[in-house]
Amino acid sequence: MVFGMGACSLQCTIQCSTKDAACYLYDQLIVLAPLMLALSACSPIVRGYLVETDVRWFVIADSVDDRTETEREKKLPAKPRFSSADMYLGVQLDSPLNDVHTPCHHPSFLELCSCGVDQELSAHVAHLLSCDPLVIFADRIEIDDSVNDDHFQNFQSTNWKSVRLKPPDTAGQCGWRVEFRPMEMQLTDFENAAYLCFVVFLCNAMLHFRPDFRIPISKVDQNFIRAATRHAITNQRFSFSSGTSMQGTDCCYSAHEIFNGTTDGTFLGLVPLLQNYLQFLGCKEDTTSRVLEYLACISMRASATLPTAADWIRKQVTNHPGYQYDSVVTPQVAQHLLERIVAVSRSDPHTAEDLVHIFDGK
Repeated sequence: MVFGMGACSLQCTIQCSTKDAACYLYDQLIVLAPLMLALSACSPIVRGYLVETDVRWFVIADSVDDRTETEREKKLPAKPRFSSADMYLGVQLDSPLNDVHTPCHHPSFLELCSCGVDQELSAHVAHLLSCDPLVIFADRIEIDDSVNDDHFQNFQSTNWKSVRLKPPDTAGQCGWRVEFRPMEMQLTDFENAAYLCFVVFLCNAMLHFRPDFRIPISKVDQNFIRAATRHAITNQRFSFSSGTSMQGTDCCYSAHEIFNGTTDGTFLGLVPLLQNYLQFLGCKEDTTSRVLEYLACISMRASATLPTAADWIRKQVTNHPGYQYDSVVTPQVAQHLLERIVAVSRSDPHTAEDLVHIFDGK
């Protein structure tokens, strides 16, 4: 963790009115996590080398994987602490959608169930408690758990999943929340605002329309592998459910089809869904104009009209005369790249078209 594993991440937390709303959003965001990872790809360089992946996801996962060699070979647990979410909360534990084995601390599971917590949430918490805590402060070992949730947060905060369910705190200051964690930081404030606005706006739209995008967890994990590859937006197809078909029924779609809709009209697309929702809300003209620009950014990136930051960074390296096509990003190439990144970050785009011109011209 000392290398700043979260320094290039773009995360947001959504406040929910009820536990049921939080669990619903948690389930839907599990499916959307690898798609947003691919769309926000911005990390094609690791330790001075141009690599075959466009995102940081699996580099961080490996860096905090404390499973023993035997546990890794047997895949028990199946995934490291930093990984995609392990199970849905809105279906039964033995549902075909929860098709990846998830270990749990059984005594905790039984105690939670005996206290009236539903089995799905009990299993979720008991899974967090199946991992040993990594960090403990000397002055926080002996505390009153009935009035202080530091011990729970110690387990919660060292399980880095793509989506995190955050229950109310013991002080009663925070309600149910869902934290969306997979996205990568972008090069401009406009892009970061667009991604955050898209996620929060989509959460509100999903709570209104109640689509069901869930697919088996194993296919979500496969989507993460696809999302990490080079040029995933244009080269990969992702398992995805249209949200209206039979639960768990999915097909393979391109990112363009998922975000902008299919040509045969079988799936509207996430961006058109939000455009319809925006019209339904009847927002003020200036608000509508700004949100539509953010949606245009997402749409153009999904269609590859606007390159991902990872594509642009890779191009800056490979087009530099000092690059020897050996994957090495020399100090000279790195200096050139950083100067270009600073220029882009200071360009202050206000529209998606501005971004296209900026990325084409830098």
